[in-house]
Amino acid sequence: MKKILLVGVVIVSILALVSATQAAPITFGPGDYDNTANTVTAGPTTNNNQTTGLFRDVFWWSLNNNQPRVGSPDFINAGNSLVLQANHAVPGPGPVNALNFTGPSISGGQSYLSIYDTTPADGTATRSLFNASQPGGIEVSADILFVKHNVSAGIVALYGEGQDGLALLANNVDGNNQDHAKLSLIFQSPGSGTQLTSVTLASNAFCTATDGGTNCTPGDHWYRAVMDLTVTGGNFNVVGKFYNHSTPADPNSALGSLITSLNFSGSVSGNSLTDPGEIGLIAMGNESISLPDNVGVSITNFDVGTPVPEPASLLLLGIGLAGLAGFRRKIKM
Repeated sequence: MKKILLVGVVIVSILALVSATQAAPITFGPGDYDNTANTVTAGPTTNNNQTTGLFRDVFWWSLNNNQPRVGSPDFINAGNSLVLQANHAVPGPGPVNALNFTGPSISGGQSYLSIYDTTPADGTATRSLFNASQPGGIEVSADILFVKHNVSAGIVALYGEGQDGLALLANNVDGNNQDHAKLSLIFQSPGSGTQLTSVTLASNAFCTATDGGTNCTPGDHWYRAVMDLTVTGGNFNVVGKFYNHSTPADPNSALGSLITSLNFSGSVSGNSLTDPGEIGLIAMGNESISLPDNVGVSITNFDVGTPVPEPASLLLLGIGLAGLAGFRRKIKM
């Protein structure tokens, strides 16, 4: 009887340990993100002034002749999720907290990228890395809201300073054009990157907050992006999935239907990726002409999960540890 109780205690302890490795979703409330304005000065020289929070912005400025625009505002900030006012994306009345991307979109592409970093004050000296080659890999997810057209947004993994990154993106093109989900390489520059694979969807599959298209009604529409990523023998495999929410205006509601999924495999080094690598959030605009404040994206519930062992594996491990405990007891006696 005591052995059974001991095994049960060990299994419960293991389950508690496993669940403790699951990062709680980051909702960009107070303390999650440092809104101190980053700057661009003569040179142009980019100055990241963030010292607290859990994120470090990488691309936050607009471009001028393919260079960071001197005096450019900081276009990534945490606050109430965005709404559309006079064709500009601005923070709304709440209640959802989010990381908001509001910069201009330029012809040829523009990226806005924030990397998960628990020590942003030291720049890149200490990085928060995630190992996709561990058993089961990693799962990165977030909820996305679009309030402007022709913009992509999503999650980034296998990112490294001096290397590229892997981005799972939902692309909302608005109007009667067809939306699509895509997997892209993003470069160590604020450009548009290279598309690896994509899935074409019906128009308004990722409807904006106001377009009132045939597949959605006016109001907020949040979408969950999930990236399951594994690295084996120097090769990566990614499964990307996008979901509706059961209550479209509530990113904390249960997941609804699966919108689409896509799968891709490739070489880590051959695609200039890094494992263990950094993870983060990205918005990308690509208008045919340059328009002010054309990227309007809110992202919340950012999360990274570690694999949970199968129940059978937990039971065997628990029995093994219980046996070791008993064996150690006999030795002491």
